[in-house]
Amino acid sequence: MKKNRATAMLVGGAVLLAVVLLVWGRLNDPSRALVKNWKAIGVKCLPQGHVNLAQHIHLKLTVSMDGQLVAVPANIGQVKTCMSEMHTHDTSGTIHIESAEAGTTFTLGQFFQVRGEPLDKNGYRLTATADGQKIENPAEFILKDSQQIILEYQK
Repeated sequence: MKKNRATAMLVGGAVLLAVVLLVWGRLNDPSRALVKNWKAIGVKCLPQGHVNLAQHIHLKLTVSMDGQLVAVPANIGQVKTCMSEMHTHDTSGTIHIESAEAGTTFTLGQFFQVRGEPLDKNGYRLTATADGQKIENPAEFILKDSQQIILEYQK
């Protein structure tokens, strides 16, 4: 009887410890803050990734600073628990916009917020074009399929 009770307490303690570690890990996951920020700017987190999407568009972003090309980082908008509706897979500059709701619009400013970096760079003047046409307000510019966006930062 005492042996069974001791075994039960040991197993119960191990289960409790496993649950505490699991919950602790999730509460302290740095991606939680990212996902919370995405939600605050109107960008959803897709826990199933590329499953059941009503909208899937691609556009190309090219960035230069003082005439030198700067790679757009891979895996923007991707964390272990989900994928942002706006994300990259590689350093090609291709931005993927995917949503479960057709007709959802996203801006260049939102992409940079998902990226966690300001669109405006301190000490630089930004010139932005889409398909060769000047963009007057880059932060509010709505992204569309097949666009070619060029951001040029000059001191």
